[in-house]
Amino acid sequence: MRLLERTNTDTIHLTKFPIKDIPPYAILSHTWSDKEEEEFSFKDLTDGGADSKHGFNKIRFCADQASRDGLRFFWVDTCCIDKSSSAELQEAINSMFKWYCDAAKCYVYLVYVSTHKPNVNVNPTWKQAFLQCRWFKRGWTLQELIASKTVEFFSKEGEYLGDRQTLGNDIHNVTGIPLGALQGYTLSGFGNEERMSWAKNRKKTHKEDKAYSLFGIFDVQIPILYGEGEDKAFRRLREEINKYDPCLADLRSTDPWHDKRRIEHAKGGLLKDSYSWVLETPEFQQWRSSNDNRLLWIKGDPGKGKTMLLCGIIDELQKSLVSGLTHQQCHRRPPRLNITSYHPATSTHFTQILTSILQDADLETKPMYLIIDALDECITDLLQLLELITQTSSAPFRVKWIVSSRKWTQIEEKLAIVTQNNLSLELNAKSVANAVDVYIYYKISQLSIKKKYNDKTKMAIQDYFLSNANGTFLWVALVCQALADPGLRNWNALRTLQTFPAGLDSLYVRMIQEIKGYEHSGLCRDILAVTATVRRPISLEEITSIVEMPDGLCDEPEALEEIIGLCGSFLTLQDKTIYFVRQSAKDFLLGRASNNSRHFQEAFNWGFHLDKEEVNYTIYSRSLEVVSTVLRRDIYG
Repeated sequence: MRLLERTNTDTIHLTKFPIKDIPPYAILSHTWSDKEEEEFSFKDLTDGGADSKHGFNKIRFCADQASRDGLRFFWVDTCCIDKSSSAELQEAINSMFKWYCDAAKCYVYLVYVSTHKPNVNVNPTWKQAFLQCRWFKRGWTLQELIASKTVEFFSKEGEYLGDRQTLGNDIHNVTGIPLGALQGYTLSGFGNEERMSWAKNRKKTHKEDKAYSLFGIFDVQIPILYGEGEDKAFRRLREEINKYDPCLADLRSTDPWHDKRRIEHAKGGLLKDSYSWVLETPEFQQWRSSNDNRLLWIKGDPGKGKTMLLCGIIDELQKSLVSGLTHQQCHRRPPRLNITSYHPATSTHFTQILTSILQDADLETKPMYLIIDALDECITDLLQLLELITQTSSAPFRVKWIVSSRKWTQIEEKLAIVTQNNLSLELNAKSVANAVDVYIYYKISQLSIKKKYNDKTKMAIQDYFLSNANGTFLWVALVCQALADPGLRNWNALRTLQTFPAGLDSLYVRMIQEIKGYEHSGLCRDILAVTATVRRPISLEEITSIVEMPDGLCDEPEALEEIIGLCGSFLTLQDKTIYFVRQSAKDFLLGRASNNSRHFQEAFNWGFHLDKEEVNYTIYSRSLEVVSTVLRRDIYG
């Protein structure tokens, strides 16, 4: 890698460094002039005498700013790459993302943004020019914006405008790039098509660059073939991106980063004020700073916000640029841990392999954070998973665990072997209640805007929530969902709200009673029965095969989705797959709730007039009917 350095005689010269010996450096991001000959090139630098070119101003700016930041070396693409060498150009394009990622500072020099004021009485107008700047419309600047640890923006006068954090909302609004990507979150957490869309409207000098400029965004490399055309370049890029998808799909049943984002979206977004309290607790601080406390157990009742706490912790760890982060949610997942029922030796081999990975010497100076949410919702082989956690929570493993669950004796006894560092949400009830209040203010504010409540109605609804939420996030979310019903008139909102009792079990009873009044209540009951019994989330196509549907309903996807919507207090539909809103909802329907009142028993009996064995038999027999329509004896005969 070549780097620029300004000498004591105020001249600029190049130094080539081996990969292992690259010193700290600053890097410049800019837009090339429409007249490329105006840029200060590699040839100009080696031949000398071209510092009068207009493009040399960028070099001078970068040298000055790097010096102010205490950096001796800096890099500018116009003059650090010998483009006459196709081999060097190929290497540079493949390495570009890493070079920006490794830079100590990235300076964005915006030649079309001026901070000059005509007179002292005129407010600066650079913000509008910043928002319309062509830098946001160029192809290569996408990876420069995302890759660098620190991105600072400067006007053409060299004045500091802000950085990627302080200007984050403006950048998000202009580019459509999620704030998480701008804050350094792992790019694999964003879908392939979403990342492709970030470059959709950006302009490139060469058509092929539309594909080549995405190498770093997808962490792939393909040969540079200018002249092949945009379509062929993209086809090769997609082939390279998708090359390992089947392998990854075999290694995991779901992408936990996608699951995290799906859960946050389903819950209305992640509010920092609703989780930040946990970062200041002695338990979390001790876990984070001490090598003697490698396991933190967050325990609490259903609906208290354990999942969102972990989502917030993950975001904080991401901001700290941790070297490894694995996040797995046990709930609502296919039961991969119980594969031993088919191959008894597989689980042992898997445990040995994972243990060996965690002992790898490369992890010696790179601690890995492993996070498991809803440990109590692990369907089978919970003891085996607990054994892995306890075994790897001490030296020589450089692993730190965070797990969340309800307070189960089985879990408590196992984890007590290696840690007493437990964060109980019940013992932090005041902090949880304050976080729930923040959530209430946010949700009611959003609901008020959507429903156009007057101030009196808004305050009355807000007061009812504050009095009845009992520190339970899920109660707030479910009741807000009910109030958001388009058919509920504002004049009747408060009266309807007052029919919602405090407590999750009581709320579930009311919701069951509401479903009983629907025209298709029997169909809703059957869907709930099957969804609660199956071992994994079930798709719309599968539910139509297992549950007997009215004539014509299977051919009307929107009507079927409407039926699922009638069960919306318990179920949610995402990507044509049916999920429970939370494990506590499933537990209620399976009769595991604590409330034994007459109303609960009535609701339970209505919900499941069939016992679990009968529901399983129904699933089996209906599935066999579907298979029998295709299969026959001696099918290959």
